[in-house]
Amino acid sequence: HQGAGTLKAVVSTQSTGEKIKCKEGSKKAVQVAADLAEKQTELAKKTAEVGALMQQFHTQKLGDLKLILSTYSHIQMLSHARALEFYTRSYQDMVDISVEEYVETALSETMPMANSQSTPALATSDRSSDQLNVTK
Repeated sequence: HQGAGTLKAVVSTQSTGEKIKCKEGSKKAVQVAADLAEKQTELAKKTAEVGALMQQFHTQKLGDLKLILSTYSHIQMLSHARALEFYTRSYQDMVDISVEEYVETALSETMPMANSQSTPALATSDRSSDQLNVTK
């Protein structure tokens, strides 16, 4: 601690005016330290505010994203459900078609005299001929 003793010796040999300057310098140092502490407290508050805003932003962002994606998924499920219903009806209509009966009906309509002894088709089908679009 030889430097501290040297500092005391220098201060004691200085004139009275220089001692006042040193005291004013120490007041400035105290003021600077107080300003620094104030700024650090202010920085901590601002950091906490920014952290809270970031959390609020992320919460809102994820909530909005969840709403958008769930709405999109719901719309897609409805669309695919309708398509599946349509394909199911189409498939069932195709299964219900009797090829032999359709051919007999088509032949009787195009050649009524040649096929006068055969009876009109679609007798075994549960659906009417209008639904199957096979007659007139």
